[in-house]
Amino acid sequence: MVRAAMNLEGAWHVVASNFPMWMKGDRTRPRFIYSNPRVVEGRQQFDDTVEYVQGGRTKTIVGVDTQESAGSPKYVWRGTGWLRFLTSRWEVIHVAADEQCLALSFSKTWATPAGIDIIARSPAVDFSAVRAAIGSPSLMQVAW
Repeated sequence: MVRAAMNLEGAWHVVASNFPMWMKGDRTRPRFIYSNPRVVEGRQQFDDTVEYVQGGRTKTIVGVDTQESAGSPKYVWRGTGWLRFLTSRWEVIHVAADEQCLALSFSKTWATPAGIDIIARSPAVDFSAVRAAIGSPSLMQVAW
């Protein structure tokens, strides 16, 4: 189930992924923080901070997400600062019934492969419950 109008605001922890940035093991405790929601030209827009730990230090990647079209579960991320020239397309492909867990699909860019992240409001999740909530065989190909 996907509902484009759901509230993404707040912190989301990456609990499963097939994205190389999280799979290598040198970047740990990844989370996405969506803040400052607003509507621009009829489309949802919000600030997006990716936070992770590398070498014992917290690092961040900051950008802005803009809905592709009103009511769509698809977004375009654009970096800020020196990352402003980078963009990425992503989509909410599944929402758990309780809205505490989402599956996101990322398109391939010149710098990254396509991938899937499973994110949850809490980093301490019952993985069997998450698997049941997500339910899609194609999403089971992520590392838990």
